[in-house]
Amino acid sequence: MPEYLCATLTFLGGAFHGRADGGEPEWPPSPLRFFQALVAAAAARWRDEFEAQVGPALRWLEAEPAPTIVAPQGQRGAPYRLSVPNNAMDIVARALGRGGELSKDASPATHRAMKTVRPTHVDDDASVHYLWPIAPGQETRALMTACEGVSAVGWGVDLVAACVRVLSQEQADALEGHRWQPTSSGRVSLRVPETGTLSGLVQRHAAFLGRLTEGGTVLTPVPPLTAYRVQGYRRADDPAPLPFAAFLLLRPDNQKTAFFDTCRRTIHVAGMMRHAVAQAAEAAGRSGAWRATYVLGHEVEGGRARGGLETRRFSYLPLPSILHYEGQHRLSGVQRVMVAAPAGDEAEVAWLRRTMSGRELIDEQGQQAAVLSLLPNDDWAVRQYTGQGRVWKSVTPVILPGRDDGRPAKTERLLRRSLEHAGLPTNAALSWRREGYWPGANLATCYTAAACHTHPVRYHVRMEWPEPVKGPVAVGAGRYGGMGVFALDSSEPSQ
Repeated sequence: MPEYLCATLTFLGGAFHGRADGGEPEWPPSPLRFFQALVAAAAARWRDEFEAQVGPALRWLEAEPAPTIVAPQGQRGAPYRLSVPNNAMDIVARALGRGGELSKDASPATHRAMKTVRPTHVDDDASVHYLWPIAPGQETRALMTACEGVSAVGWGVDLVAACVRVLSQEQADALEGHRWQPTSSGRVSLRVPETGTLSGLVQRHAAFLGRLTEGGTVLTPVPPLTAYRVQGYRRADDPAPLPFAAFLLLRPDNQKTAFFDTCRRTIHVAGMMRHAVAQAAEAAGRSGAWRATYVLGHEVEGGRARGGLETRRFSYLPLPSILHYEGQHRLSGVQRVMVAAPAGDEAEVAWLRRTMSGRELIDEQGQQAAVLSLLPNDDWAVRQYTGQGRVWKSVTPVILPGRDDGRPAKTERLLRRSLEHAGLPTNAALSWRREGYWPGANLATCYTAAACHTHPVRYHVRMEWPEPVKGPVAVGAGRYGGMGVFALDSSEPSQ
């Protein structure tokens, strides 16, 4: 049976103030935070004997893969402002040294700044656990002893009681809390130690001690720590993100960007893309059954797939451009198209990337309508659809999987069923209406729906989840063909 080195932090004050990149609240606390606190506690305990007593154990720990984190639910608190001293107290000190009455410029009250505080609240005595798999018999006594001195993680007010122990698989599985697994892409990105982090911390401490030179008159800024890596984490119960490939639509004649009307041409762009992928699959020798189901969305017998939870197929998602206009974001026409695959089917998306760039889209009259050009996943326009955040708003209306008879309760029930079919959390706060939530969007009834949707019921929808959700997000009966596509609300902070 495997064993785990388990570092446990029990928060004593019910709050954590650590921040991630961009000043956003961080939860769970990153493994690097624990490692830094562990190094500080070890250095305070052993001082000159630090290297001999705990150096090898810390270097072993920093070289281990990113740990699994078991953490309680963190609730983002309301922000508030504090008045804090800034870094100009030397002006005040010099004035005090000269004696006499302080001028306005030398007053301590002048040299203050407002700081926004946004804590993450947890239950009192809530514990966060970091789990590293270890070989039986691994020496851990030095780490256990060092961890006894850890008193805070995050800000100085984030007091913790800490311990390190060895757990069996059964004991590790019994730990209470959400289980965060390291992954290539996840809901949050956390800093983790790597080989060289300990040396980087030692060098940074030495730079701090030597920051004043020439008799204390010259200050050399301490460089930030760079010896770490950023690791994606995803909760075990989170829906896996959909792999995707995105393409820019170019005009066949002059290679400028093509433009398609969102209301009238979205489903046509999706259909042209589906046809182009089917042709590429046939040319590549992919099986007829795979082309019929995965590419075209038909049952093997020839009927149309129903789109339930069991359906595995490509989704063809034309992307309206989101423009920054007069201080707000505004929808424009379709100039990009994305093909998303079910979670876990990265190999099929890799095939799209190798195959589809440079291929032509052919319209209903058999004319060349556009040429595909592969886009990087971090393209700004693409990230509006594939980022992660709590608030998402539809850029094309959601087609309900049934009739709502004008009853709001039934509308909500059908929308939540659509979330379930799309593999998304169903606990979102929902609002819907005929008018668009994005400037530039048209009435939901103005959007052309596919012929298979007879008398479709369409709404623009806004969804707000308690925790960030990662895109792409497409829901409803038309989610495979460009309807019910959502973009991240840029007015809300993303994670």
